[in-house]
Amino acid sequence: VRGAMWFFIAILITKIIHELGHAYTCKFYGARVSAIGVAFLIMWPVMFTNTSESWGLESRRAKLMISAAGMIAELCLAACATLLWCILPPGPLQSTCFFVATVSWVMTIFVNLNPCMRFDGYYLLADWLGINNLQNVSFSLARWRLKTLFFGIPLAPPYALNRRLTRTLIIYALCTWVYRLMLFLGIALLIYNKMFKALGLVLCISVTIQMLITPIWSELKEYYAMRSLLQ
Repeated sequence: VRGAMWFFIAILITKIIHELGHAYTCKFYGARVSAIGVAFLIMWPVMFTNTSESWGLESRRAKLMISAAGMIAELCLAACATLLWCILPPGPLQSTCFFVATVSWVMTIFVNLNPCMRFDGYYLLADWLGINNLQNVSFSLARWRLKTLFFGIPLAPPYALNRRLTRTLIIYALCTWVYRLMLFLGIALLIYNKMFKALGLVLCISVTIQMLITPIWSELKEYYAMRSLLQ
């Protein structure tokens, strides 16, 4: 129980510093922070900072710094916590430093840097490529490419981008689809095996419908509407 308490304290400290890093950097470059709060992702509370107004900035460097500020703040916290963990005597404070360091290193490297979810890595990639609404654009291009590749439908691309960027966005979209499907199915199976079987089964069915059946059915309806082009 005590270990779990220190773990949640570490997460809270880490996430507050992370979001404040985004907020203060955004204010530093002259953009307004419209909201800071907590959202729920698969029944798990996730803190967020709305820095969408940073897209109005002309400086690409400023956008990248705002997107990376949370991870930079978290890594600085991890380094300080690791140092304190090494020099402090055994006790609650050392345990807190250990949990803060562990959470910061793991969350930054394996979660926040992942561009397939809408965390910092996603916005860094969007800023680096200069594409607003990165997932919407890449998903549209991937669906267009699937239509032209498998059905030979002569459609113009939905966005006028160069060939290299278009290929990059399509690969990104395919990787994101596969990653999300595996992630959500894995979470559902974990809940089914370790916690509530009924809830896990409902989540499995929900993920399958939402991420497989619904998109496929939507695409099939589009193909049917364009059936004259297939002849």
